[in-house]
Amino acid sequence: KKIGMPAGMKALANMLVSSKVKLTTLSLSSCSLDASCIKMLANSLVDNTTLTSINLSGNRFGVEGASYVKRLLEKNNSIKELQVKGCNVDSKREKAIADGLRYNNSLLKSIFSKGTSMAIFDAVEKFEKLGADAASVARG
Repeated sequence: KKIGMPAGMKALANMLVSSKVKLTTLSLSSCSLDASCIKMLANSLVDNTTLTSINLSGNRFGVEGASYVKRLLEKNNSIKELQVKGCNVDSKREKAIADGLRYNNSLLKSIFSKGTSMAIFDAVEKFEKLGADAASVARG
């Protein structure tokens, strides 16, 4: 019997909440996941400490789904790799997800408070941009 997407995602979300599941990699590439599915998935992974890699590529969950992914990265420390290629996400949300993942991968997260760490990342980002601008001027 074929399970519908919301019911299937709910079953997966319930499984991921269980402390008995020790999954480290989850690939849901091109599964027709919409924003509501991403919301269920994100909510189920907030306290998950074993999952380190998620592939959501090819799911057209858009801006709304991207906001759920971003919030997940703000709350879950274990996710180190996330693929969202072809998810109908605008560049602003892609950057927010990338920043969240970058922050998640940092030792700064465990050493400093979130506000302090984000301020450091903002400063690093500005220096990186200045370096890229200087390099393009030097080439030009």
